[in-house]
Amino acid sequence: MRRDPVKTNVRMGTYTNFVNILDLCAVAVPAGLTTLPGTRTVMPFGVTMIAPAFSEEKLLAVAAAFHAAQMEKGLILGAPEANPSAGNGTMRLAVCGAHMSGMALNWQMQEAGATLARVCATAPCYRMKLVPGGEPLRPGLVRVEEGGVSIGLEVWDMPRRAVGAFLERIPAPLGLGSVELEDGSWVKGFVCESALLEKAEDISGFGSFRAYLNK
Repeated sequence: MRRDPVKTNVRMGTYTNFVNILDLCAVAVPAGLTTLPGTRTVMPFGVTMIAPAFSEEKLLAVAAAFHAAQMEKGLILGAPEANPSAGNGTMRLAVCGAHMSGMALNWQMQEAGATLARVCATAPCYRMKLVPGGEPLRPGLVRVEEGGVSIGLEVWDMPRRAVGAFLERIPAPLGLGSVELEDGSWVKGFVCESALLEKAEDISGFGSFRAYLNK
């Protein structure tokens, strides 16, 4: 090791070389998911926090606070393919209205055996309209070419065996389609017929259905 410390350091840690050589300490913290440039491939993403030697206690406190903040935003633990809740027996389903936690139709999610995976938002290319028809109030998510915004929603893992029966409960003009999330990934989720755009109240400015109800 004394004869060739650089080679030894490279062999010991591919991602910690500069930290070791400069006699620093560091900790890597999960920071969510990122889409590889030019693709739709979503990969785990993290940040490395660095401090002077023997600063581990302070550094770990900062890292823990950062990680807690990411968890509040819906950070998934582990890579998507390694996450047990995203296995072949379930389907990721985005809900943005009455099926969200604490809402009027959330009991249907519970009855289907679905579990909450994350709280996030759509890509900034959607509008949200209030579906006519009375109680329970329901929003409709419509993808648009221009003037879109990011809409808050929840992503749930639903057993595939329960999806068919759940789909039968969805009244027009709502349906299940593909929804693009803020990180560039796609999941199945509630969408609405575009014909609703012309006659329904636009509530996109609230950012989410929950914020609209709490106005």
